[in-house]
Amino acid sequence: VRFYHSGTAYRNIGYKLQLEFAGGEIAYKDVFIEFKKLPVFGNVRVGQMKEPFRLEVLVSSNDMTFIERTAYTEFAGDRNSGILVHNQVLNGALGYQLGVFRNADAFGNDKNAKDAYNVTGRVSTEFLKNEEKNSMVHLAVGFSNRNNNENEYKVSGRTAVHLAPKYLSTGTLTNVDNVQLINLEGAYYAGPLSIQTEYLMAKVNGGTELNFSSYYGQVSYFLTGESRPWNGSYAGFGGIKPNKNFGENGGGAWEIGLRFSSTDLN
Repeated sequence: VRFYHSGTAYRNIGYKLQLEFAGGEIAYKDVFIEFKKLPVFGNVRVGQMKEPFRLEVLVSSNDMTFIERTAYTEFAGDRNSGILVHNQVLNGALGYQLGVFRNADAFGNDKNAKDAYNVTGRVSTEFLKNEEKNSMVHLAVGFSNRNNNENEYKVSGRTAVHLAPKYLSTGTLTNVDNVQLINLEGAYYAGPLSIQTEYLMAKVNGGTELNFSSYYGQVSYFLTGESRPWNGSYAGFGGIKPNKNFGENGGGAWEIGLRFSSTDLN
């Protein structure tokens, strides 16, 4: 069960409180205040939020094409406590996000992070927009420099079926100074067709320099004619609204999808 409340106060102050009750404990998801349309900065968000990194993570789990995310998402956490500046300019053609975060636990508690910070940024572009054909191309590059006080790093993930065990694991790497992640992403949609792909490179700096990588590519098509809506650079794709609801003189929305992913931890 998840409970959340969000809204806007004084015209340009947004907020969101999202709590999760899974596992018998109450955990924070999104808990932040956002000051919108500020001069120079654009939008400034403070609190617990998703770091602006990896399109597959930024898209809500409610709105993904597939039920589970791939092991690609295991190279870094999704949410942390921090401050983020983000905006979209030039009529949405250019988007940027830059934030400083402290490693927080599921309750938003970052007191154990001490002097360890993550710096995460992302720049994106949207072009070849055609409202009549409902089409667009999205490209982005993201960077994250990450460290923690334990000087440890671990990638441990399941396959795309999360009922399976965690087959992929580096084990706990020690004497790690920092981890640098670079992510390349691309997406295209045109009516019922959408294509999405990302490639991530991880450089682990310390006693021994290690390099890992992961990528995926996916394509989906709505047999009933719907199109995945685009909610902007920071949010990515939104949820589907069927053209005709199931049982109301219609069959609902039907989609077919294909995804291939690969992770190299050698």
